[in-house]
Amino acid sequence: MFKLISPSNNKFWQLLISRKTFSLPLLSIASLLLIDRDAKILAQTQIVPDNTLPSNSVVIPDGNLREINGGTTIGNNLFHSFQQFSLSTGDTAWFDNTLNIENIIGRVTGNSISNIDGLIRANGTANLFL
Repeated sequence: MFKLISPSNNKFWQLLISRKTFSLPLLSIASLLLIDRDAKILAQTQIVPDNTLPSNSVVIPDGNLREINGGTTIGNNLFHSFQQFSLSTGDTAWFDNTLNIENIIGRVTGNSISNIDGLIRANGTANLFL
């Protein structure tokens, strides 16, 4: 059971957990809230190939654009593999494929969460699976 109790002097908060009481300075609680808020702000564009394919992906940053070249082609399919793939608001990931590619298949192999809040595009009419 969690319960926050405000004492009369408002200098400390008490946290009641399973019948045990812990006193925490108000500043500590406020600091925890600020850390969580700042963590969300720090998300940024990270597109990093993992170099596991016979022909690896190449990411070329140019301002808000990340041009993605290379990858392994098998028939009309193009494969990409990334260690990290996150895209910030206002940023674009552009898969620069040849026009004969029908499907672009990408995977993310790292342990980081992917946050995609930007634009992902490809050439022609290729389907993109990430």
